Amino acid sequence: EYEEAESAVKRIKELVDGGANLNNMTVLYRNNANADIIESLLKQEGIEYTLMSNQSFFDKKEIKGIIALLRLVAHVDDDEAFEICMNEFRCYPLTYFKKELMEELLTEAGKRDCSLFEAFMDHRFELEWQNRNKNYFIDAINRLKLQNERRLPVDKLVDNIVRVFKITN
Repeated sequence: EYEEAESAVKRIKELVDGGANLNNMTVLYRNNANADIIESLLKQEGIEYTLMSNQSFFDKKEIKGIIALLRLVAHVDDDEAFEICMNEFRCYPLTYFKKELMEELLTEAGKRDCSLFEAFMDHRFELEWQNRNKNYFIDAINRLKLQNERRLPVDKLVDNIVRVFKITN
């Protein structure tokens, strides 16, 4: 799949370098699983493109969520990544927290001048399941952080994120 995508992008680059117009080119692929490779290579080469299918691979909820989780693993103080996890992605175990929690965490973080992740860590919940889910999320991020620090390959880290947070497509 990668070699096919690489070959297609190489050919597009050759045609453009030879004066061909991108508007006269089309890349067809059999299934959407191949789209991410083609998109990545087109972006890497700086080749503009338009998707004629339903949506960009990188705009998919699951992909945005995995990227946000990777960002949190790299930097737990990445408030934007934490907000994506809490508001948009809402993977397990964050699924059942009320939407208003984010407002509470923003207030707490502002008062204490700390990250949203730190405010979440210290937040006191009334119900046991909330504390259990909070601890699951924090422990998972910390375990993944250790794996990242030990230089686990990114594909394995992503596999672990998908498994730990029960991400399905």
